[in-house]
Amino acid sequence: MAPPPVGGKDIGKYDPNFEPLFMIAQEEQNKNHKRGEFDIAMPTLLCAVSPNGNIAWGNSSVYELHILNPEGKRIRKIQKAHSPLALTAKEKERYEKEYSEVLASGGKLNFPGHFPAFMNIAVDDKEWLWVKTYERVEGEENSYYFDIFDAEGKYMAKVPMRVNLDQSAVWKEKVLYTIETGKEGFQMIKRFKVRWKIQGIAS
Repeated sequence: MAPPPVGGKDIGKYDPNFEPLFMIAQEEQNKNHKRGEFDIAMPTLLCAVSPNGNIAWGNSSVYELHILNPEGKRIRKIQKAHSPLALTAKEKERYEKEYSEVLASGGKLNFPGHFPAFMNIAVDDKEWLWVKTYERVEGEENSYYFDIFDAEGKYMAKVPMRVNLDQSAVWKEKVLYTIETGKEGFQMIKRFKVRWKIQGIAS
């Protein structure tokens, strides 16, 4: 994120001295933004880097993901049919509860009519792409469905997960390490064993 008054967001690759090697995508500043207002669940640029240095990125306004090699050349594009998920009154209540202090101090939340195509993306140590959607798991707080694509971009599965696959998540030999916040507010490292069972065959 660039500082004010520029704002916006850039995705690019830099050398160890933070000199730019190449730019990938840019997001302009929201010039209509007002102080004290918070835009909820708005489309944005998202990216993830694989252990091999490949770069996955996309603009969540559409379900389209680009896979680049370490030199910035696109090697794959992934598209998936997507029906926009409506932002219901129940979902708005969830956000109002989360931002209760902001609202109490006079802040305002701006809601879109629909959620973006996805919330976040991650790449595991097999170069598989995990796309976190806004679709919640019914009856489970903070659990969402992930779309999973293999290293060739083939759609594999839709999986419910509770963990947060952000930039701090680490994959190693079918084990996922994440940083989670407990009920007491303390952060901890959690380790998850990942196993697949497709068409009755465990792997």
